Amino acid sequence: MRTKLRVQGKFVSLSGLRKVSGPPGGRYELFVVDSSGLSVSHVTEWYRLRKSLGPNGTRRTYLGFLLPFFGYLLKKGLTWNHEPGRIRIYIKTFLQEEVACKTTPDSTHDGYQLDLTSASPLSQSSIAVLLAAIRDFYAVMAEAGLYAFANPMCSTLLQQWKRERIKDLASSGAPDRAGTRGETWQETNSRPTAYFRLRRGKPWQPEVALTSEQIQQRMNKDLDWMMLHASTQRDRLVFLLLRQTGARLNEVLSLTAGGYRKAKDPYKAYVVNKGSYGREEKLIRLTSAIEAALVRYVRTERARHDSSGRKRLQDLDDADPIFLTRRHTAYNREAFYYHWRRLFAARPRQKEGKQVLQPLEFTPHDIRHLHVTEWLTKIKKKCIGNTERARILRQGLQRRMAWRSPLTIQCYDHSFTEHEQEEAFDTFQREVEQEQEEPRVVTKRSMKTRSMEVSSESPQSKAMRQAAADLEFWRDDL
Repeated sequence: MRTKLRVQGKFVSLSGLRKVSGPPGGRYELFVVDSSGLSVSHVTEWYRLRKSLGPNGTRRTYLGFLLPFFGYLLKKGLTWNHEPGRIRIYIKTFLQEEVACKTTPDSTHDGYQLDLTSASPLSQSSIAVLLAAIRDFYAVMAEAGLYAFANPMCSTLLQQWKRERIKDLASSGAPDRAGTRGETWQETNSRPTAYFRLRRGKPWQPEVALTSEQIQQRMNKDLDWMMLHASTQRDRLVFLLLRQTGARLNEVLSLTAGGYRKAKDPYKAYVVNKGSYGREEKLIRLTSAIEAALVRYVRTERARHDSSGRKRLQDLDDADPIFLTRRHTAYNREAFYYHWRRLFAARPRQKEGKQVLQPLEFTPHDIRHLHVTEWLTKIKKKCIGNTERARILRQGLQRRMAWRSPLTIQCYDHSFTEHEQEEAFDTFQREVEQEQEEPRVVTKRSMKTRSMEVSSESPQSKAMRQAAADLEFWRDDL
């Protein structure tokens, strides 16, 4: 759950470069031009070459981050295809001036470490994508013979160290499950080879707030309202898929007729997984409600937007997207976010007793984390005292989410632990405050009692007490 604090869109739009669609059937589907209308040929060529190397969504994302960098080079009169040493100077200056990063030479490795500052227009994850986009650009251009040097984003020294390290490993080619390799593949892959690297801080973990059942209930209420008030069957179906499968938004929107048929089961479908380079290899499982909504959508609303008016799944080609816009085009992330923002802003305020609660801030990707934390909460409750069943169910959830690393589920465990620690301290704090309050109450009561006793004493009693005190002076035994 998070609020967007950075101005990434503004950062991209101020690059001075813009995208122009190419003619239908032409060699270039898109041209990148500068403020005077001249083509930025190297970026345009990279976009064409990149089409066959992975999913189109990654290509579009990378292009958005490349525009500010190459706009900066054009503004400074710098050439993109110099030798790596000079390109690294350009990149370092760009990161300092435009991205407001602090660059520090790495004293133990080659290259530079980057630290985010408060002035940066990008989040840490966006800077990581920016570095990946520049690295991808030079890799593609070098592979095509259009850049004559080694990739400036990669450290030749660190790459050599990594190769030598792999040579020295016992059973370096063995899989992790064999148990004979000198280190896990995850440890090997985590060894740096990039010349510019974000300084490693706290490892990623989901929002601690999501482990609170109260927050989960509030998110579910918001999602129920948004799904109920969505204006199209398409968006209601997307909401169902996000909530009940835990799939990523891009995976849901990329669902095709071929991916659905490939599973050979009406309650399963294959989608493009993160890092699968456009291949439909991740299996998601559909509930009966999703299957019924999918069939209804294809036969009614989708058929109205289908250019051929097709009403049955078997009539669609394998590459045909399931989700369409009114313009007969594939429904994409940008179009979905347009409807998401409108629904998100219109949510009614929730109440807790007489108190009106502040609206929650979350994104479509947080629905995935909500799905996981809810299931982990249920497993924890159902398997009290039965660790073996809990282990099996957690492994099943691991497979269902198609996580490559078994450590991912442990990140959620850390969030649960942190939440439990915070709740325990909150309880302890309330106990201490209560203990500190009780002596004050007793003191106030005793003072009030003595005051009442003194005030209730009669004038005659006061006089007798004073006379007795005066006679004490004459006692012989003193």
